[in-house]
Amino acid sequence: MYILENDRIQLKVDEHGRPTELRNKDNGVNYLRKHDLWRLIVDDGKCLEIETIPGNSLPEVTLDNNRMTIHHNEAFDKISGAKFDIGLEISFRLENDEIKTGITVNNNQPETIVKEVHFPLLAIRDEAISGVVTTYTGGQYFRDVKKKILQAHTQFKGIDHKYIRDINFYPTNAMNCMLIDHEDEGLYLGCHDEKLEMTAHILELDDQRDFNMLMGRSPYVAYGNTWTFDRYVISPYSGNWQVAAGKYRKWANCWYQAPERPEFLNGFNGWQRIILKTQYGQELFPYDKLPEAFEASHKAGVDTLFLFGWHVHGMDNGYPDYTPDSTWGGKEALKKSISDIHNRGGKVILYFNGQLIDKQSEFFDKYGQEVATYTVSGVPEQHFYSFPGPGYTAAKFGNRAFTTACPSSDRWLDMLKSFIDSAIELEVDAVFFDQIGNTSYPCCNPAHGHPVPYMGATEARIEQLTELRKYLKSRRPEMGIGVEWISDITAKFVDFVHIWGNIAEQENINLPTDAKTKYISFQEFYRYAFPETPLSNREIRTDEDIERRVNMMLMKGCINDIEVHRCQSTIAVTPHYQQYLAKANQLRKHYSDILFNGRFLADRHQQFIDNQEISVSSWNYNNQLAIMLTQEHLANTSGTVNLPGYSLIDSESVENNVKVTGTGSCINVELPRYGLAVLLFMHS
Repeated sequence: MYILENDRIQLKVDEHGRPTELRNKDNGVNYLRKHDLWRLIVDDGKCLEIETIPGNSLPEVTLDNNRMTIHHNEAFDKISGAKFDIGLEISFRLENDEIKTGITVNNNQPETIVKEVHFPLLAIRDEAISGVVTTYTGGQYFRDVKKKILQAHTQFKGIDHKYIRDINFYPTNAMNCMLIDHEDEGLYLGCHDEKLEMTAHILELDDQRDFNMLMGRSPYVAYGNTWTFDRYVISPYSGNWQVAAGKYRKWANCWYQAPERPEFLNGFNGWQRIILKTQYGQELFPYDKLPEAFEASHKAGVDTLFLFGWHVHGMDNGYPDYTPDSTWGGKEALKKSISDIHNRGGKVILYFNGQLIDKQSEFFDKYGQEVATYTVSGVPEQHFYSFPGPGYTAAKFGNRAFTTACPSSDRWLDMLKSFIDSAIELEVDAVFFDQIGNTSYPCCNPAHGHPVPYMGATEARIEQLTELRKYLKSRRPEMGIGVEWISDITAKFVDFVHIWGNIAEQENINLPTDAKTKYISFQEFYRYAFPETPLSNREIRTDEDIERRVNMMLMKGCINDIEVHRCQSTIAVTPHYQQYLAKANQLRKHYSDILFNGRFLADRHQQFIDNQEISVSSWNYNNQLAIMLTQEHLANTSGTVNLPGYSLIDSESVENNVKVTGTGSCINVELPRYGLAVLLFMHS
């Protein structure tokens, strides 16, 4: 047995190089089962994916003060036992409560490529898990992680008898980390790679249905080559999940700097999204109807209209041709309506897709083969977008086929700049690029001049967004720029983010009807680490379950995304939503200084209320602290907030139905179901 430890943490490794224990000495829970630390996926020219493992070989293990190295001379086919002449070295270095770890792969096996390196592979003990946190959609929290993974069963396609896996990639995941939550401690797994390259985040169940949490890289190490990567961090830490979020942000500060937003986005509370013309050609909002649509959202306290499908082809159609529709009066009519909205005190955001190219477009005919992202099969990547109407043909047989533009393409960058030119000419307040906050497919077109496969496509995306922001701000510095999808990489370049996903997704774990809601959605994780980024909510499309979902938007500090009937109606057709949202936005406006400019602290102050049935979010700004409280599962409940060193200076609730009594630092609250209040304190 080999032991690597300091005064904070301890790691034990057996003679086969398999960890048997990993713990924080302050708490004592052991996170790990005995298991291999790595696996390789190799291609020998006959089989595309061969799983190789350490087998029962005895590696050379070296301990030197706060370092440990594990050297394997070979790897073995997990099924046949065949030996591969592939050497590996794993290194561990202790630093406070963190283990900095890396791996080196030497491929000496002829006619073989090491395609994937699964490392660090952490085999987690069931009793160490209170929850598993990923950063997909900004954050997800799974209490029953095995149930979550079982939903990824491939039916007839995969080897589910060996592994069932939930796999996402950074930067599709918003941050390059994930963690195990265990009461008052946790286990952090992060990839602190300044190059910000694609990293697989894998939650898996093995053939015994035991749980593993691991990361993966795709280095494609050819015969005779060596690959090294040493930017992983494993940390069994003391404290709650906010410690882990803080670890990641501390590292990210070496490359992340929040952009300076245009003045109109200070206090910005979101938009109403509408589709002017659908994919199948239905005309919903001709240009002269836009002021009417604006007034519907304005009554709900939202002063911005977000235009989708505003061009002649309609939504998800004809890209990248965004010519205004001449039958509606063309560019001048659109410009007139935008001006009318401005005169009413409103703002307009204009939609463009940042990567899709319609395969029936003139652009694809001329430049598609040059610009398109190519798959490993040597053909352009393909997506199908079917948004049906009253029939079934569009839904079942498809409507439009698209490819995507490789982010390395200069021609496509020029096209994106032309979109900015169009937005400036129409005098809108912000330009929006759909989809490009997300991971780019690793392009395999060698004519583009990048490696194949292009696992560093994120680098090209960063260069692309750098140029777009620079171009926009050089021409119209007061305009905003936004993207879809939460990612720390792309958030660095934009003024707002339209998220993907539902911020109020509940976890179905058969709780009693009067039990506090358990949520899968956990955007608090990203918001806590990167509070500078304005994030929208999403997926409120009907007049149902309004209070709970709007309250969650307020509790997470997200801005409004109104998308009634999938953006085909205005909020006027959902009167309860319109009325409640107006009250919620009025509350937020009342505390706009701290709720928009303050530091989001998530549930840091939950401990200061004596009734844990009440949910708490908080913000601080200068010497003030805002405590937001709500509950949704009890007819009524009450609690006492005790904040030593603070004095209450104001309070208000969405529907004036929360009773607040007391003075100074000790305040009593009574909340009915869906009641939401803000208590504003001043530091004494």
